[in-house]
Amino acid sequence: MWQKSFWAAIFVGAALRMYCVIFTSGTSDMEDWEDHAQQVVNRGLIGYYHANSFANHLPFISEAGA
Repeated sequence: MWQKSFWAAIFVGAALRMYCVIFTSGTSDMEDWEDHAQQVVNRGLIGYYHANSFANHLPFISEAGA
C-alpha cells in the first residue's frame, strides 16, 4: 500500500515541477543569478569578487553560471 502512495507522491511532484518549468519564468532569484553571471563575464571572477561585497558563491559555481 505504501508503494502506491510513494509513487503517487513522486508523480504529483514531477507534474508540479514540469508545470513550473513550462509555464513560469522561474523563481525570483533568477534575475540575481543572471546578474551574477553577467558580472563574472564582464569583470572576470576575481574582479567580480572585489567589486561586489555580496559575492559569496564558490568559484566553480560562478564560472559554471557565467
